[in-house]
Amino acid sequence: MLRLFLSIIYFLELTFGRNPIGNKIQLSESDHESNYYFENIDNNRTYPFTGLAWGEVLKNKNLIKAPIKGNLELKFWGALTEGKVYDLKFITKSLTIAKSYREQELVIWVTKQFIYEFQPPENFDINKMLTHGTFDKLALFKFLALNKISPSKDKTFILCSSKNTNYQDGPWETQIISNNVTCSYMSTHNSGHYREILWKKGKGLTQYSFGFGAGNAGMSFTVKN
Repeated sequence: MLRLFLSIIYFLELTFGRNPIGNKIQLSESDHESNYYFENIDNNRTYPFTGLAWGEVLKNKNLIKAPIKGNLELKFWGALTEGKVYDLKFITKSLTIAKSYREQELVIWVTKQFIYEFQPPENFDINKMLTHGTFDKLALFKFLALNKISPSKDKTFILCSSKNTNYQDGPWETQIISNNVTCSYMSTHNSGHYREILWKKGKGLTQYSFGFGAGNAGMSFTVKN
């Protein structure tokens, strides 16, 4: 049921949920952050982006693709006993985009070795964190910080690693390639859904894209940071 719930959240919020029950990677305690994250970010920042949108994302169904622009708003939520949590929102200014797609959110947990998608720890009752029927990640962060609990360390939530990683989670296949300069993340579903992220050392997230089905809809962002 939890897997199904997170899948629904993904299609509503355009984030790719993963199974929070499975193999776990244990991390050493550290407040240091991944070298692939933005440097010295302990406050709010804004970065402009340009990109493309296609398919059902567009308001005008006669268009095949359209350029977009907007801002990546980065907010520092705070530190946990291990690592720090950030909220990244891609806010599109282009009026060609359907209203429900103009804001994309990615909440991440950054540790020394990994950048994770922020998700509840294993066996956590997510019903405690529902606000008007929606999973409230900020409320989850406050709860974890207060109770000194770490988020999920399941490997299927890793978005960037200091080492190359490959894994399969049901119909999802994910590959992470890391070197001294970049860390690339690519996750694909056998139905055609995908998500791709490029991190650069000292610059953080520089590219982000996602798509549904066989090119039916999607967006891509290139961040100027």
